[in-house]
Amino acid sequence: MGDILVQRHQVVVANTGATKTITEVGSTDSAFIVCGNNRYQSGGWRTSAANMEIDDISGGVVLTDASTLTYYRESGGAAIDTTFDTEVWEYTGSAGGDNEFVVIGRYSHTFTAGQGNTGVTVTAPTDRDRCIPIITGLKSSDPSDGGARATAALLMTTNTNVQVYVGGTGGSVTVYFTLVEFTGSNWEVYHGGVVNSGDTGTIDLVEESGGTGTAATVTDWETAIIFTQARGDNLSDANQAIADNFPVYTSGSDTSSIDWTYNANHDGATNFHFVHVLRHPDMVVQRVTDTQNAAGTMNVTIPTTLSDITEASVIVSRVSSGTGTAYGRGWVNARISSTSNVELWAHRSGNTISTEIQVIDLSNIATAVLSTRRIFIV
Repeated sequence: MGDILVQRHQVVVANTGATKTITEVGSTDSAFIVCGNNRYQSGGWRTSAANMEIDDISGGVVLTDASTLTYYRESGGAAIDTTFDTEVWEYTGSAGGDNEFVVIGRYSHTFTAGQGNTGVTVTAPTDRDRCIPIITGLKSSDPSDGGARATAALLMTTNTNVQVYVGGTGGSVTVYFTLVEFTGSNWEVYHGGVVNSGDTGTIDLVEESGGTGTAATVTDWETAIIFTQARGDNLSDANQAIADNFPVYTSGSDTSSIDWTYNANHDGATNFHFVHVLRHPDMVVQRVTDTQNAAGTMNVTIPTTLSDITEASVIVSRVSSGTGTAYGRGWVNARISSTSNVELWAHRSGNTISTEIQVIDLSNIATAVLSTRRIFIV
């Protein structure tokens, strides 16, 4: 067994919220959530294919104690259940080990949309350049088609500050995030960001947490994952269409950059892209592109079969066509359902869709065990 175990939970959540009892982790300091939705929200209504407003589909999840996930939705949203997929990564190796990660803290903060950016005070880590503020939810109070109003990008600017960039110009958004420091010597962490209104573009990676500084090179993309974050337009309420506020992200043409791509219906909204790259030499990452656009469950074959789904994870980004606001087209959940299958789940069908899937095999991340030999001296 390796040093990282993964639990996965699919939970149907009312607009009043929910809790889920999970297998108890050894310590909340050694476990964090990876949200199974491309926009860090829900996959949409369970029993209706009608248009959703952003307060209906948004939400978040927090590991509130060692055996409880707590789900949050906007109480003013429609009283129809939505579907959340959640993973819990737990480090089970020895303290101070080469594969260790440590949770610095869990935070939530409500921002007025259109603030541009606001700092959240956090506990200082040992090295902020080795930290990732992982979004676990975006909950909007806006009862209209405010797709940008549940978007955010996060980065560390000082040892005690996470800067949060939120989209939209009205309503509010609550951002839930976990600050994780990858302390073990086997981990490498890189960052990068850019403000751009183009349909496509490139983000250059650096070593510093703020997204500028010393150029960084990833050894190879087969051992690195991309945590993607995108802030939708914060300058105009005109840019709320499905295609406007979230692209797909792919590894770049070299090992020092990441590319983003919107559907051609993207209308020039000013977006802020920020990515965090996590590499481990013993991690194996498979990348799959899927173009299914059905409602409900869609299955995607994993090219190389996993050894154990309790030591595997999945992260997705999705782009959709659409000049209108028929949410939740463009939103999708993902979970590993077997060693050979990723299950995508979406609220509704339609539009031209492309989903970028990262399947992550963690089974080889294990503390080395030194063998001993008895030597007899005669």
